[in-house]
Amino acid sequence: MKRAVGLRIKSCQPVGPPSLPFKPVQLLPFPRPIQLLLAGGACLVAAGCRTYNDDIAPLVDPYSAGNFQVAAAVVHSEEFQRHYLSKSDGLLFLLEGGKVLFDAGEYDASAALFDRAAERLTEYDNAADVSISEELAASVGTQASRAYRGTDYDRILLELYQAFNELGRGDLGEALVRTRRIYRRQAEAVARNAAEIEAREEKGDAAGQAALDSENYQQFNQSLEAIKGEAYADFVNPMGTFLSALLLREEGSQADSRVDLQRLIDLRPDNRWLPDLLKEFEGSSEPTPDRLYVVFENGMAPMRWQFSLLLPTPNGITRFAVPNLKTMPRDVGHLRVQGAAGALDLVTQEIASVDSIVATEFQATLATDIWRMVVSQVAKQFVSNAVQRDDDYGLLYLFTAIYRLLSSDADLRTWRTLGAEFQIAYGQVPEDGLVKLSYPGHLATPVQVRIPPARTTILFVRNPRVSPIVPRVFSIGVRGAVRAAAKAASPPSRELDTPASLLSDLAESLDPSSTVLSRTEES
Repeated sequence: MKRAVGLRIKSCQPVGPPSLPFKPVQLLPFPRPIQLLLAGGACLVAAGCRTYNDDIAPLVDPYSAGNFQVAAAVVHSEEFQRHYLSKSDGLLFLLEGGKVLFDAGEYDASAALFDRAAERLTEYDNAADVSISEELAASVGTQASRAYRGTDYDRILLELYQAFNELGRGDLGEALVRTRRIYRRQAEAVARNAAEIEAREEKGDAAGQAALDSENYQQFNQSLEAIKGEAYADFVNPMGTFLSALLLREEGSQADSRVDLQRLIDLRPDNRWLPDLLKEFEGSSEPTPDRLYVVFENGMAPMRWQFSLLLPTPNGITRFAVPNLKTMPRDVGHLRVQGAAGALDLVTQEIASVDSIVATEFQATLATDIWRMVVSQVAKQFVSNAVQRDDDYGLLYLFTAIYRLLSSDADLRTWRTLGAEFQIAYGQVPEDGLVKLSYPGHLATPVQVRIPPARTTILFVRNPRVSPIVPRVFSIGVRGAVRAAAKAASPPSRELDTPASLLSDLAESLDPSSTVLSRTEES
């Protein structure tokens, strides 16, 4: 007989949830402090996915193309100004905004933002060197979660641009005050760097030193040395020294101006313009009438990128993201300034390499940056180890591994709107006051500028890439005052208010249209 086939039911108990072939995963099976670190770190990483370079791109993109007015409109937007309140990036946004408005010729607005940046720097300088909350956030999150406290070259260049702002606002005395502050900032930088070196030696930073001694780092360091070239001693920016020498001569402090110029020759013996200028300063106690000084701020300062070092730590082999510098391409070599019929023909030459200044300080502070990365990675590894002990199925360990990877990036924030170098030249203003500006070897449309009558004129041109030539003219020596004779604008923007006494002196000789820039048809 065939046996019946059927189902045998053992009981008729109510059916409950199906049994699982594995035990449920407990999401946080470890102590409360580690739970908080994980949760906080996850939030920081999520927030840190958008970087400072992402946030600043709407400003840097038009600025690097030479569209200073478009970039200035970004600075004036509510969205951009909200960043000023940021605890992590607020200082950088103030610096970027001040620089853009300076290059757009909005001297009052630029000076106001730089003043706010200086106040923020003072707050940081007066506060503790290390913020416990910042260090904790950075140890479980990203390095960029720390407040950007400014570099020494940030502080020095801020004062340099403020000196030019004061010239644009008509105050020679205040411009001189700013050049003196440059020297004070340099002295502070020397003292701060010495203190940081001493503190680092006291810590006995073995991991940081291991990174510096590694083969990968040595290869990277060769490229850094190439950017530095011959570094300037004691955090000096030669452009500040040059401007100080010129303004001291205008004020009548001839001895001090010669000291500055001699110091500048010692810094840049290769600059062909300086020896003859020193002879002129030594041979006459009065500024040469109708003198034209050309200042050309060229290119874009280096950006940061990162590469990885694999180093042994107490937790095993650990990946460290180390910042590096990348110079930006310079599409223009020099600025040429010509007068009619060969009356003037000047080609600028470098007086200060911002690339070198940035690279020098970057190298000096790199060991501290690596030490911070070591602390951060050790903290994250501690969390991962705790998770691995209690997580039977590896899900949380996978999460923490991803979290460590995403949050291990180096701090890549820098002041993006700085130039790569300053160049100078000097000569005499042609009798007709007209000069033509061009970039040798490039098709950028030359620009013709009328130089207003004055004892001394500073012609300032900013070129991020192969940008439209947008000059600004600062006239010094009209009854001992300074007048901003032209504003950088394309299209032209309104003039700064000028005292009536100065206008009356220039009324007969200065055509009202002389401050409007005209483009020639030459290529």
